[in-house]
Amino acid sequence: MRSRKVLNADALWEVIVFCVLFAAVTTWSFSVYPLELTGGTMPSGQGFYLFSKLLGLLTVIAIWWQVMGAILNHPLGAGTTLRRHKQSGLLVVLLGSLHYVFFMLAVYFRSGSFPLSLLSPVFDNYFRLTVSVGWFAFTLLLIGVLAAVFRRYIGKSWGFLHRLVYGAMVLGVLHGFLIGSETGFGAFYYIYMFLVASVVGGLMFRVFQYVRRRTSVAL
Repeated sequence: MRSRKVLNADALWEVIVFCVLFAAVTTWSFSVYPLELTGGTMPSGQGFYLFSKLLGLLTVIAIWWQVMGAILNHPLGAGTTLRRHKQSGLLVVLLGSLHYVFFMLAVYFRSGSFPLSLLSPVFDNYFRLTVSVGWFAFTLLLIGVLAAVFRRYIGKSWGFLHRLVYGAMVLGVLHGFLIGSETGFGAFYYIYMFLVASVVGGLMFRVFQYVRRRTSVAL
């Protein structure tokens, strides 16, 4: 009976993840339509820019999957085994890095010069402010991952640094809302809200479990 419940939970989790991914790719496709990625007339670097938006959406989903797995310790989540946690963490870093690189390439081909301003936060206008939010999200993500990689050398503080990934997700969500068109477009807006609500709900569930456990021990 227990194994059947686990299988049912696994199947439900797979369906949820598939729906989120499908919504992301579909809404991205509608957002770039009728632009042609391989033909027609497009500004220089537009292809890199369009794919950077898709990679940004996938990065948010990957962070959500990683965080939810760590919060709930779901059988298909990131917290089940250290190996799976590492693999999903590497996926998050890979997607986030590609999103960053593709956006920089888009700006490079559009402007004809290397965008040095994208290597550090800049707050002189709204657009650069929104980009800087993403920069801070990516920086927190790298700090959190590197803290786990070098935890033997950092000491006990690595746990706090690793939890900066939660901040990376918050800033990533904010970055998407401020600069991304897909987050306010069609069905993905509701999926985006689901991602945020599920993380908040998962954290509340963990807090509830912790309080109940402490209460039972005290009694």
